[in-house]
Formats: sequence, structure tokens, C-alpha cells
Amino acid sequence: MSSAGRRAFTLVEIMVVLVLMAVMLTMAVPRYAGSIASANLRQSARRLLVSAQYARNFAVTHRTPTRLRLDGRSGQFMVEFASTEHEKSGQFEPVDGPCRRQTLGKGVRFSPPRIESSRPAQAKESDSVVEFEPSGQADAAVLEVTDGSVLYSVIVVPESGRAILVSGKVQQLPNDRQDLDAQS
Repeated sequence: MSSAGRRAFTLVEIMVVLVLMAVMLTMAVPRYAGSIASANLRQSARRLLVSAQYARNFAVTHRTPTRLRLDGRSGQFMVEFASTEHEKSGQFEPVDGPCRRQTLGKGVRFSPPRIESSRPAQAKESDSVVEFEPSGQADAAVLEVTDGSVLYSVIVVPESGRAILVSGKVQQLPNDRQDLDAQS
């Protein structure tokens, strides 16, 4: 084949293609970044839900008071239990396993938790602690995580200790007769 028969791209054509690719990339990056932030929020909300469910199951299975502790300043949460030697003193130890200390995803934070305990006046720290009893009962709670634009709520029903995850803000604390199956 002769060199006269071959056709190559001109510098102008290559530059046009590069400019078009840059414009398309500029449009795609914000969408991709938004989907990463959304995935971080969903993952954080699901991990908080799993920790609440784990705390209830641990309390019932091991017949010991268990709690889910939230630290709003650091964005961390963990499941703790009252071991037999500490049960009377009210001291709790972290659970070792899948629900040890966890941190919310990047850009995700707790909204102030709403927790109502059925027990007499709790220590000041109770604002960030949901307690689960060996009977399966728990504090009524609404725990919210947000990235500033979207919000997920974990609801803990006191009578059963069951927890569910819902999208959006929950206006009132759950009561003993709330049917979680109807909301699923």
C-alpha cells in the first residue's frame, strides 16, 4: 500500500476528540462523586441497623443487658455488654466480633438521637445509649444518620427490641404497639 493511500488523523481532529472527552468527563465526575456519597450513607445506615439488631440478639442469647453506644462527636458506634462480673456495677465491655467499634462513612454524621428509657433516670451518657434487656425489650429510639441532604432512620421498638431502617425522618418515637411488619 502506498503512503498516499493511507489516511491519518489530523491534529485538529485529535484536539476536537480530546475536548469532547474532557467535557463528558466533567459532566460524569460530579454524578460519580454523588453516588459514592450516597453509597457511604446507605452503608453507614445499614451498619447501624445491623448493630442494633446484633445488640438485641446478643442480650437475649447471652441473657445479659447489652447496649448500642453512639458517639456523635467522632461518628463512631459500638455494641457493649454487661459481663457477669460487671453487671451489678453498671460497667459495660465492648463486644468482640462483627459489631465492634465502627465509624460512619466519610461525610456521614448522626443527627441528635431520640431515646426514651423505661428505666428510672439514667446517667447523662444515656442520651447516646440504647439499652437492650435479656427479655428482648429495649429503649424506644430513633437513630438518624445523614449526609446533610438525605436522612435514614433506625427505629427501635421498646416492647420487642426489634429495629428497622427507614428512609427519611421519623416524627415520633415508637410505642409498644407499633407493627414493624406493616412498615416493611
